[in-house]
Amino acid sequence: MVRSAFSGLKFIAISVVSMLGFAVAPASATVITIGTTGATLTCSVSCEAFSGAGGLDIDPGPPDVVDPTGAGTAGTLAQLYKGEPSSPSDEGSRLATLVGSPVGAGVQSGSNPDPVFDSSASYLVLKIGRNDIFIINTSGGSQTYTYAQNNSTGLGLSHYTEFGGSEVPLPAAVWLMAAGLAGLGFAGRRSSKA
Repeated sequence: MVRSAFSGLKFIAISVVSMLGFAVAPASATVITIGTTGATLTCSVSCEAFSGAGGLDIDPGPPDVVDPTGAGTAGTLAQLYKGEPSSPSDEGSRLATLVGSPVGAGVQSGSNPDPVFDSSASYLVLKIGRNDIFIINTSGGSQTYTYAQNNSTGLGLSHYTEFGGSEVPLPAAVWLMAAGLAGLGFAGRRSSKA
């Protein structure tokens, strides 16, 4: 009976250690290509960008830069959209058109921010040159964004605007670990009765 309880505890301990290993496994970065410009945005965990719905593959210059016309498609290609005017409310209105629902108030960074920054916002609007790109944070939490102009002319990072907070969900491994610990307590209680 003691040997069987020990085997059960050993199995639970190995399971808990395995789950913790999955919980801390690093995620791979996502690279967003910005049209055909050569510029990129790298998200340390995961993100997507909007394309379509009136967006432009390259920057043709005014007056051809357009507002989004409807819901966009999310993926690893960011198309360029009209970036003027560039107030948080105007950017939020264009973002809401792409998302298909209201996104709330935005908080804008200062001018010419560091091209490497952290954010936990649900959505980001990056003002590059006179254009906007629209990003969805699919990581479920905070991550690091790295904008690289890659010798593209006229696409310097002017500012970024954050919309919505991203809740950080507890990983499934935490719940499994709690169940394992409860099982250990139950197994210990059973063996003390015997």
